[in-house]
Amino acid sequence: MSKTHAYADYVALALIITVLVAAWPDCAMAQQTVGTSINQIRQTQLPPVLQIMNAVFYISSAGFAYSGAKGLKDHTENPGGAKLVPQVAKLGVAGALAAAPSLLGTLRETTFLRGSAPQVEQFPTNF
Repeated sequence: MSKTHAYADYVALALIITVLVAAWPDCAMAQQTVGTSINQIRQTQLPPVLQIMNAVFYISSAGFAYSGAKGLKDHTENPGGAKLVPQVAKLGVAGALAAAPSLLGTLRETTFLRGSAPQVEQFPTNF
């Protein structure tokens, strides 16, 4: 057996062990309700993702606003060369991107019932 083949076998074994450990159910998770799990995910894992999304929205909004303003300036200097409609559209996209974080925040708050996830009732097992 060559070294590269043995190395590939070790890597495959490490990947299989990693997948098994990651996919193994945690005993403590069995005692939580769905609402508790949703609250835990929302409080611990969602805020960093939302901050990154907000930054992407604001940075891209600034880029579209700069491009639209530069295009409007070019149109005022040379009305025949630069078209007006694409520049106004870029400014509209910039406004929509700048408003998106607050709209999505409102949507998130109303979807999760103002900060608390709905509790799921369990069906009785003894009939």
